[in-house]
Amino acid sequence: MRYAKSLRPNMVLNLAPFGRWTLRNSAAQRRLALRWAPTLSRLTTKPMDPMTPRIDSTSRLISASPETVYRAFAEPGAVERWLPPGDMTGKMLHFDFREGGSYRMRLTYAEPQQGRGKTSEDSDEVEVRLTKLEDGRRIEQEINFESKDPAFSGVMRMTWTFQPEDEGTLVTIRAENVPAGIRPEEHDAGLNSSLENLARFVEAEG
Repeated sequence: MRYAKSLRPNMVLNLAPFGRWTLRNSAAQRRLALRWAPTLSRLTTKPMDPMTPRIDSTSRLISASPETVYRAFAEPGAVERWLPPGDMTGKMLHFDFREGGSYRMRLTYAEPQQGRGKTSEDSDEVEVRLTKLEDGRRIEQEINFESKDPAFSGVMRMTWTFQPEDEGTLVTIRAENVPAGIRPEEHDAGLNSSLENLARFVEAEG
């Protein structure tokens, strides 16, 4: 799998692996990049200013409509089936999907390791408040981790966007104010694992 760091208008996209030529048309660049890079990942490095909140972001092209992808968040019983990363399972403790509503989920590691979880040795419990919902377009969340460790304190803001493309939907996750206790490389792996799970879930359902 090949990754693209970012797609910017009017950039020259080097496609040497697919032939010695370039595209200067931004629309053509985007179509071809999305075709060859189903996962477009950008891992934000540690900010130069320690007072600047960290932002992690990643994207994936999913072969389903934005409405189908959105339903995977909105329908009871769906989120816990795809959201947990590959090494975890999920159990929904409370679910109220509406703007201003919330849900609470327990994520449990399949193979517990000493001190790995944020809430207990083998689990994370998260409270997710749904601050803004745009059907088929956008979901904004505020996430609190239940933990006694101050490294996981604070409210992490997460935004999911669903952009229609010729071959499906470009799903982008943007996480802001990421707690210092979540290592960037582990967060990047977890976000991409959830996107991969989401793709399998909606493509199978569709």
